[in-house]
Formats: sequence, C-alpha cells, structure tokens
Amino acid sequence: MPAIWPEPFGIVAVEAMAAGRPVVASAVGGLASTVIDGETGLLVPPGDPSALAAALERLLDDRALAARLGASGRDRARWYDWDSIYEREYAKLFG
Repeated sequence: MPAIWPEPFGIVAVEAMAAGRPVVASAVGGLASTVIDGETGLLVPPGDPSALAAALERLLDDRALAARLGASGRDRARWYDWDSIYEREYAKLFG
C-alpha cells in the first residue's frame, strides 16, 4: 500500500492482513501504526519507489519471511474486528 500522504487508517492493509498476506506499506499516517514493521509487514518511506521495490523483492526472495509476516498480520487484523473492538472498548460501558 504505497501511500504518499497520510492515510487515516488503511483498511486495505487490514484486509490484506486478515487474508494472511504480508503487507508492504508506506510509513505514513495510520499505516505506520496499523502495520508493524518486520512483524506484520514491511514499512517503506512514502514516495520512495526504490525502497518499495526492495521490500517487495525481499518478500519474493524470502518465502519464510512472507509466510511469517502473513500469519502475524492475520493475528493483528483480529484487533480490528468488531467483536474485539466491542470487548476492548464498549463491553465495560454496557456491563
């Protein structure tokens, strides 16, 4: 997700993580907190096509890394599902 300006959230990145895909995203806006660099995906500087290409090549060359990031991303995506949000943010309000 090579954004060049601050995305407020980055639903596309979360959807990719939920599908178990490693994410390469720009380290800008909400993407910088949604994607954890080296854990759920790879972050690159915005507007840097060389860094983007290097990150994509890294995943293509290292299938084990891609699989690990994808699995960790799937776990991270659960943080954003409505059941988790309810339990974390609203359950205490409704007793």
